[in-house]
Amino acid sequence: MPQSRLVLVVEDDSAVAEQTCDVLRRADYMPTLAGSLTEASLLTDMNFGAIFLDLLLPETDHHTLTKSVISMRAHFPNAVLIVLSAYLPELNVIQLLKLGADFCLHKPLTIKNVNSVIMAAHELNNGQVRKIRERLDAAVAYG
Repeated sequence: MPQSRLVLVVEDDSAVAEQTCDVLRRADYMPTLAGSLTEASLLTDMNFGAIFLDLLLPETDHHTLTKSVISMRAHFPNAVLIVLSAYLPELNVIQLLKLGADFCLHKPLTIKNVNSVIMAAHELNNGQVRKIRERLDAAVAYG
């Protein structure tokens, strides 16, 4: 598990944000909501263990996506960065991982996916790559 159970959710759609926060609460995390990258950048004094970043925020498009991922990584260098989208083509996932995202998840979230990804990130920090692949494969296969 991450050092902090505090999780930042950067999501502009209020219904999706509430659903995401609800899943995180049920998984025993403490979500903080930011409706934009600007709001998120004001929270740099908080020790987030993970960040769930919506792929398409109003202030971003495919051209500024790079900036949003790099910005989140710069503001919160120790947090697990998880990009969320309802639609993630394989090419975008590869690009996001190269830019600094730790994982990409499809919306809507499930408790199982949240726990699998955060635990996998923790194991990555401990060098346990095989377990990560097994958990991610299981999470993808069983949703």
